Amino acid sequence: MLPLLAAKQRDLPAGDRLAQDSHFICPDPEERLVMKVERTGRRTMNSEDLT
Repeated sequence: MLPLLAAKQRDLPAGDRLAQDSHFICPDPEERLVMKVERTGRRTMNSEDLT
């Protein structure tokens, strides 16, 4: 799930599949878990605050 979260945070082209899909299935077949990931807002962060 973590690679998908990072990808969903980036600006994506209009035709990109990740820009349209918000439901993801857990790769463990025993779990039967469906996760919904949506962007609820945008925030700009100063890179100097992160180091």
